[in-house]
Amino acid sequence: MNRKIKVLIVDDSAYMRQQLIAILSDDAHIEVIGLARDGEEAVQKAIQLQPDVITMDIEMPKMDGLTSLQYIMELAPCPIIILSAHTQRGAMVTFEALELGAFDFVTKPSVMGSAITPLEQISKELKERIVAAAASRKLPASRERAARLKKLEKSSVPYSKVIVIGVSTGGPKTVMDILPHFPSDFPVPIILIQHMPEMFTASFAERLNQNLPMRVVEAANRMVLEPGTIYVAPGGRQLYTEKALGTNQLRFSVRSGTEKNIHTPSVDITMLSLLQNFPAERIIGVLLTGIGSDGAEGMVEIRKGGGLTIAESEETSIVYGMPRSAAERGGAQYVLPSYMIGQTILKEVL
Repeated sequence: MNRKIKVLIVDDSAYMRQQLIAILSDDAHIEVIGLARDGEEAVQKAIQLQPDVITMDIEMPKMDGLTSLQYIMELAPCPIIILSAHTQRGAMVTFEALELGAFDFVTKPSVMGSAITPLEQISKELKERIVAAAASRKLPASRERAARLKKLEKSSVPYSKVIVIGVSTGGPKTVMDILPHFPSDFPVPIILIQHMPEMFTASFAERLNQNLPMRVVEAANRMVLEPGTIYVAPGGRQLYTEKALGTNQLRFSVRSGTEKNIHTPSVDITMLSLLQNFPAERIIGVLLTGIGSDGAEGMVEIRKGGGLTIAESEETSIVYGMPRSAAERGGAQYVLPSYMIGQTILKEVL
C-alpha cells in the first residue's frame, strides 16, 4: 500500500487510547489521525477527518458505540472495527454491531485481574483487520443511504401526541383496565414500559395483541413509531427514542442496560429520552402500580414542559409506590383510579 491507512480511535478509556496509539503507531503502514472519547465525538470526527478505518468501543458515555456506528454509516461511511470486551461476553451485541454495518471485531484486552490478553496478540489481530478493512472499502449500500439522506426533506410525524405508560408490580392486570378503551385506529402511538425480565416481554406483547383492538408489538431497534400501535419495551434492555436521520420521525434505539440499580427497562430512561426528541406539551405520561419510584422523574419533567400526566390512585394500585412518588413530587396533574384513566386519555386525544 503506497499511503498510510488513516485510523480514528474511539474509546472512552484514556488508558486504552494510549495503548492503541502505541500498538498502531508501531506499524509503518498505519497512521492514527484522531481520537474520540465518546460516540458523539466519534461521529463529528468521522465526518471531519474522513478516516479509512475506525476502531470503536461499544460502551461509552453520551452516545454508545452501536448508536454512533449507525450515524457514521449514514453520514461518513467507512469500515468500523468493534474493539470491546462485549464481543467476548455478549455475542448479541457483537452480532448487532455486525448487522448494523461493522466490518469486524477484535476482543479488547482486560486491564484488570490475571486474564489479560497479551497486547502482542491484540496488535497482530487488530492490524490484520485494519489492513483488510482498508483494502475492502466495499460500502456501496452505506454510500447510497448517505446520498439518499441528503435528499430527504424534513417531514412531520403522523400523530399529534405520544403516550408513554410506565408500570411494574401488577401491571399485566392493571393495563387491561386502560388499554381496551383505545380503538384499533387510535391516532397516536403508545409506549408501554412494563418492568419485566428479558424473554417475557415478547410473549406479553403477543398476548396483548390478541386481546386488544390496537396492534401491539415488542419495540425493536430502529423501529419507527406509528399511530395505532402499542410498543412494549423489551425486557433486559433500555428503550430510547431518537429522530430518524434527516427527518422528524421518531424511532426506537434499544440499548444494553448497563446502569447499576436501574430497572431494565426503565420508565425514567424512556420518558426522559422522549422529552429530548418530542415536544413535552404533546406527551401524555402515565404512571401505574409498582414498587419504588421509577418514572417519577420523567413525570415531573413532562408536567414541567406542559404535558399531561396521570398517576394511578391508591384506590386501585396493587402497590402504591411509583405513582405515589410521582404525585408527591408534583409530577401528576391527575391522580385517578385505573378504570378512569383510559377515558381521560381518550378525551384528551380525540
